[in-house]
Amino acid sequence: MRIVDSAPSELHTAFTWILRRRTSRGWQEVLRKKNIQTTYGLTAYASGFQGSYNAPLFMAIDTQHGSLQVSVSAGANSFQSDVAVHQAGGTQVLLDVSGLNPETLTFSSVTGSGPYTYHLTGTTAFSHTAPTAKITRVPKASDVVANFTAEAQFDSTNFPSQRITSLGGYSPGSGQWAMQFYFTKGQAAVYIARCGLFDAVALGAGNLHNEIALGYDNSAGTTDLELDILLALSN
Repeated sequence: MRIVDSAPSELHTAFTWILRRRTSRGWQEVLRKKNIQTTYGLTAYASGFQGSYNAPLFMAIDTQHGSLQVSVSAGANSFQSDVAVHQAGGTQVLLDVSGLNPETLTFSSVTGSGPYTYHLTGTTAFSHTAPTAKITRVPKASDVVANFTAEAQFDSTNFPSQRITSLGGYSPGSGQWAMQFYFTKGQAAVYIARCGLFDAVALGAGNLHNEIALGYDNSAGTTDLELDILLALSN
């Protein structure tokens, strides 16, 4: 008998967030982005093989963002934000997160007390227009619930101090699973800067599994929204 020793294949995961809004012609896709998995999330997935996985069924919305105060051209080595969007230890921000030319920028220092000037280690690759260009912090794998500093209630009247709960999901194919979140116009009527999946429904609680800089302005609250998070597994 000949025994062949082979290394186990790696399991790869990818999460895609698809945001749709209701129109007179049905649901229209407005955003499609990939998120990051946190250090906690990756560890939690691994525990699923031992049957101890606690799925993140609740979506948190963080509204922390800034608006560009002075338009910048490509090649700029600084920019101004009306509010401080970085957190302690952070060195990167997303400029024009919901625009046509989003870019991740690394900064060396921040001066001022409103507006705040971000001094970059490099330069901008694109031009950005004030005040429509929005700014938010870059999600990090080490992020936890404490990094959601401006978490919003999605429905303060009916579900005070709670996050959105997944309505369920479906499998569009082998190795795939789609988790769905839905909220009506008037719910979550805020600028959705970042989103995260948690394993607790209460604001400020639980463990952060996945995070994304979404960058969608729903402050007018004029339409119903649906978020599908598609998990794809491959090896």
